Amino acid sequence: MVKTGHVTNIRQMTYQPPEGIAANVETMSFARLRELDQEMSERGDFFVVALIESGHGSVAVDYQQYELERRTIVWVGPGVVHRWLDIARVEGDIVLFTPTAPVAPSARALTAAPGTGAVRTVDERQWRLVCRAVAHLRSEFEDALATAAPPSEILGSVLSAFLLRAVPAEQAVGAGHDLFQRFRSAVESDLGRHRDVAHYARALGFSERTLSRAAHSNTGRSAKAYLTERVVLEAKRLLAHEQLPLKEVARRLAFSDTSALTAFFRRETGMPPGAWRDRAVGQIAP
Repeated sequence: MVKTGHVTNIRQMTYQPPEGIAANVETMSFARLRELDQEMSERGDFFVVALIESGHGSVAVDYQQYELERRTIVWVGPGVVHRWLDIARVEGDIVLFTPTAPVAPSARALTAAPGTGAVRTVDERQWRLVCRAVAHLRSEFEDALATAAPPSEILGSVLSAFLLRAVPAEQAVGAGHDLFQRFRSAVESDLGRHRDVAHYARALGFSERTLSRAAHSNTGRSAKAYLTERVVLEAKRLLAHEQLPLKEVARRLAFSDTSALTAFFRRETGMPPGAWRDRAVGQIAP
């Protein structure tokens, strides 16, 4: 399942294939999650997709708390900090997988941006389709465990079908999807050095307007808004989980000094970074 370690208030998790099976995908129940859960914030190098069949609870995903109820789908990517809250009566399926586990190109594209998380509730029609897909995946996983079968593409193929049913709406493919994927990857690579859309447009060989159209088609936000949100999120992660001093956070995010970081953070969140950190640490501490 996972190997764990601890850094500040986060349980760091590394994916390990289930014993007796070589595939990088597995399913589990919420009952099993409750046995493993240490009631603290977690961050892994794998994806977590949870389907809520019954009960009520909540989950915190990157500093925002969401209510869990029937037909809720939770999508947590690698690097996303999350914490399960009040899940004593929640039942459903949980799927864990690495970014390379899906075999279908369309499903693999959904894993192109690891650091994403989303929680949504779907309608009855989609829920029925998602439940059928996860039941098939669960059956194939259990069979692979029972027979110790050699690696094959079956699990990866069934996982791909499940992901295409369960994908959050905001990750659905829009016009300019390939360009947006390249933009998103470039942002993850260069975030610590560049915070301006012009840099990414030049690096990708497109105009800022074309880049912004691609971002808007895939996220509903302009390239500038997407980039700003990503910088804010990274600042929050560095403040709350790495416990870095403001000077180091500013350096890592290419701000000229702490004053520039503070002005930016206050404008985007309504709070100075120090005050935000004090509040956030209290929420994520075990």
